[in-house]
Amino acid sequence: MNVFDLHCDTASLIFEQKQFLNKNTFHVDLEKMQKANYCGQWFAFFVNLGLHEKNISPLEKFNLMYDYFINQINQNKDTIEIVSSAKQYLELKNKNKISAFLSLEEGEIVKDGLHIIDEIEQKGVTLMTLTWNVKNSLGYPHSENKGLNKYGKEVVNYLNIKNILLDVSHLSDQGTLEVLDISKKPVIASHSNAKAVYNTSRNLNNDLIRKIAISGGVIGINFYSYFLNLSDNSNINDILKMINYVYKIGGSEVVALGTDFDGINCNLEVSNCGEMEKLINTLSKLYPIKLVEKFMYKNVERIILENF
Repeated sequence: MNVFDLHCDTASLIFEQKQFLNKNTFHVDLEKMQKANYCGQWFAFFVNLGLHEKNISPLEKFNLMYDYFINQINQNKDTIEIVSSAKQYLELKNKNKISAFLSLEEGEIVKDGLHIIDEIEQKGVTLMTLTWNVKNSLGYPHSENKGLNKYGKEVVNYLNIKNILLDVSHLSDQGTLEVLDISKKPVIASHSNAKAVYNTSRNLNNDLIRKIAISGGVIGINFYSYFLNLSDNSNINDILKMINYVYKIGGSEVVALGTDFDGINCNLEVSNCGEMEKLINTLSKLYPIKLVEKFMYKNVERIILENF
């Protein structure tokens, strides 16, 4: 069975640690992805505003990470390529190659104007968050009771005509409601769980789960233990509970994977992307195979085929 993950931080991590995409000691590399039969992965470029270097802008940091990652992709073209269209995705899938989709995890990267969105679109970015965990020029994060500001709403509206979808993970509830109101496209929560199962501000309430589903979007189930339970242990049973709950509230089309691999630090039962078969085998005992396929890759594939 194929696997398609909506969110990992590997592109940022290999840049920071000067490691390689083909093989490394992190959660995600090409060897592990091939072992698990990945057909696609959204690689996030993460800028931490809280720890950000003062002598370099968020956009400049993104460009450095991007250049490093493109170099890694070019060294492994027999295995993986950057993809920003459904046509490219299907061509690579037919060749048993991995599609690398690109995302931004920090809206401050586009703070200097809508023309920056044009630039990142040209670079192949197809998904972006508006915030991370701190307030920025676009709006407020999940820990705040405020939404988008004027520029944030302009960005959401502009993305309606771009080849870029919106990712509401990390955004405040109010901001997420505003995105759902303004956006004419499916809304993605690339790495978020259900608040009713585990109550943390980073997770989604039932109303948001339903509204994301109605938009035609998907929610990537996050493997981080502190979004699953109050412990250091990320267990398959807890991931299953989260999948089942989001499925029951939002329906079969909304559930996807958003592991947050290489951006989380906890004890993982699915210890890296090469062990995804553990989850597939357990899901297959509980759900029909067609439903498991939706959760593992087909719901994300639908987003790609209908929007890119």
